Amino acid sequence: MCDEFIESGYKFDFSSSLKSYKAEKICEKTYPLVDFVVETEDNFLLIEVKNPDHQKSNDKNRETFLNRTNKVQFHEKMSENYKNTLLRMSLENDFFRKTVVCIFILECKQFSSFERIVLYGNINNKIPYFLNQLSKKQVIAKFKILSIEEFRNEYPCFSVIPIN
Repeated sequence: MCDEFIESGYKFDFSSSLKSYKAEKICEKTYPLVDFVVETEDNFLLIEVKNPDHQKSNDKNRETFLNRTNKVQFHEKMSENYKNTLLRMSLENDFFRKTVVCIFILECKQFSSFERIVLYGNINNKIPYFLNQLSKKQVIAKFKILSIEEFRNEYPCFSVIPIN
């Protein structure tokens, strides 16, 4: 099984992730899902990647992205990616045997720390944490917004390198 994927100007290599049985790039176009689902020894990672700083991106694309992040529709779409992926994965056998960590990798130098906090709050408020009460166990551990560098530091077993 291939554990290397290209997304948003980066090559993600999940092959060294301890005893991970699965890393999957989701390419479903009929409804929004996150970019990757990775099973590690302890968790399922639901990873969404946005990189308006990609080398092939231009100033207009970055400005469009920044303008979109301030709109409710963007927050809704991002949270829908996590919700739909949770629903899809819940239909698979024994998915909730491990907790889920929702990760939004955002590489955007023009995004201030204040804007990051606001974006975090807007998306985090829409993550379905109520599943923890319904299932009477921790299904969703947390939601994080990380830069590529923060992701590398927090998950050093994965390789993430820029591509041209």
